[in-house]
Amino acid sequence: MDDGRVQCQSYVLTLSAYHIPLSVDPGVFTMTDKQKSREALNLPQDKIIFTFLSDRLDNKRKGLEILLQSINLLPEEDKSKVLIVNIGQGDYHLPSVVNVGRISDQKKIAQILSASDALMLPSREDNFPNVMLEANACGCPVIAFPVGGIREFIKEGFNGLMAKEVSAKSFKEILQTFVREKPSFDRAQIREHVVTTYSPARQAESYISFIKKLLSNNSSYLLYKTKTRILLSAISAFFLSVMIRIDLSLVRKQM
Repeated sequence: MDDGRVQCQSYVLTLSAYHIPLSVDPGVFTMTDKQKSREALNLPQDKIIFTFLSDRLDNKRKGLEILLQSINLLPEEDKSKVLIVNIGQGDYHLPSVVNVGRISDQKKIAQILSASDALMLPSREDNFPNVMLEANACGCPVIAFPVGGIREFIKEGFNGLMAKEVSAKSFKEILQTFVREKPSFDRAQIREHVVTTYSPARQAESYISFIKKLLSNNSSYLLYKTKTRILLSAISAFFLSVMIRIDLSLVRKQM
């Protein structure tokens, strides 16, 4: 058993990390003019609009209760300048929050993101939420906590802002900074960066490159059986990412 452990460990140590990016469909999540989007959605032109996608209030991981607390902590002077759009379930009985309900049309979601000044993402824990990519593809910056893949994705001041820590007070402070200082984001550059870095074509190329590397005769990664398992896992992961997109699309249609 000890030999098996050592042998298995030696195989694992020869495997280098290989990064395969997620992707966003730039044809669905398009950037439209903010003023025209607001006009089409009957949203005010003179408000700072923050958008969030709601989940169950009891889902601690998503941090929705932190978001609501941070909104309540905003001084009335700042709160009066803000309109918060909630896409999803739940009526949170806050005068500054407008609930547009569940939306199945992804292009409608893209229009709301285009009309928004920022997407609020209050997750306590998250790996790499695709909604970040979708928002950025619409030119919309993201306000979030520095957790998981979010910390790597957000380039401070370029495609979003991050709170200092996971707390309502810290999130309130970043919202307040946004309201008072009105940071300038180049929405066209935000979109260009995300649709280039996280395109479906690039994701497919990464999977193909990884599979070719595994199949290479000169590969020193693993023994044949283990290599085959990883190959099957890579193929499964690719199709799973496709199915997740289909499932999300179906879920939104049912919402």
